[in-house]
Amino acid sequence: MISASTQQAINKCLRLGIPFAVFAFPGKNDIHFIAGNVSDADDNIAADIFNDISGEYGFVINPFGIGHENRIVISGSMSEFEIINMPDSVDKCDYCPITPDESTDYDSYKSQIERIVDWHKTYGGKTVLSRIVSIESCKSPADVIDSYFSEFPNCFRHAYFTSKTGFWIGATPELLLDYTLSSNTAITMSLAGTRKAGDSAADWDGKNTREHDIVTDYICEAFMRNGLNPEVSLGQQLPFGEIEHLCHVITAQGAVDVDRLLLDLSPTPAVCGYPRAHALNMITSMEKHRRTCYGGYIGVIQPDKIRLFVNLRCASVTELPNSGFLYTLYGGGGITAESNSESEWIETAYKMSRLYRIITGDNGLASLIYPLNTNLRD
Repeated sequence: MISASTQQAINKCLRLGIPFAVFAFPGKNDIHFIAGNVSDADDNIAADIFNDISGEYGFVINPFGIGHENRIVISGSMSEFEIINMPDSVDKCDYCPITPDESTDYDSYKSQIERIVDWHKTYGGKTVLSRIVSIESCKSPADVIDSYFSEFPNCFRHAYFTSKTGFWIGATPELLLDYTLSSNTAITMSLAGTRKAGDSAADWDGKNTREHDIVTDYICEAFMRNGLNPEVSLGQQLPFGEIEHLCHVITAQGAVDVDRLLLDLSPTPAVCGYPRAHALNMITSMEKHRRTCYGGYIGVIQPDKIRLFVNLRCASVTELPNSGFLYTLYGGGGITAESNSESEWIETAYKMSRLYRIITGDNGLASLIYPLNTNLRD
């Protein structure tokens, strides 16, 4: 799916430390590649970019958290052809500017879940707890990108590198905001609740429905605070590999300050929780790993259009000093008063299993569910 020249450009950017992004929009086969100048590698913070985008084009990265003071834009000033024909260098960049974290162990995860459940039994709401799995592999990132992009044509597929974020790969099903300036049309989705794919004839259980409703209500309230009147579509199932999510598309018409709307939207309860401030505090105090880009948003600025997606089903990639790569996979789930640690652990395993299989060659579930004693099969 990804051409040999694009793979060559990816490898060249990583070798020389050039900020780049390669991406494909949901339902589209076209692969887009953009890269910034080497001199821009440490000067690409863009806290305010959405007020006037009439002539802009670039790839946007906003880390997890409230605010956009660390938002990055890769300008797209260099083409694939220009990158390939640049003089090579003996210098090699680090793929990730921070030391990767260790995989989450189940005992710690279980203890965290129990504390969160106890809190929500008293006060209600939801907290999204994530875990990570770090695996070493000799499979090249360009090959992983090619396979992952091919397997999820209905997702926003992306890979990017900057000196501030390191190197990331992902395929996210969740739209955060699609806004067209000329028509003042805003589109987003409420995506929460997870079950094995193929149960579409059955009703969603109460836990998943309530978890999803928190997200839907929050997004509608954010729209209304920004002067928009949201319209919510009928519910539908949105598949992702072996699982599916409950989804409502939410639309509105009207002029809006995009940056202000994004401050209200991101992070949504689908990746953080509700009430947001308390959920964020719980995440910060409990998760031993750093989310960095996971749960933030990525996307593209185009003339007259902004298309942003929640950064899910992703992995950071670090080149190892001897040989091979360390892939750190991220997966999370919404914890409410009705959650239990085993079900949530298994849910995150399903969310990471496709990317795990692409990287390692095995089906992933047995390794990702360990140490639980379960006969679950994919």
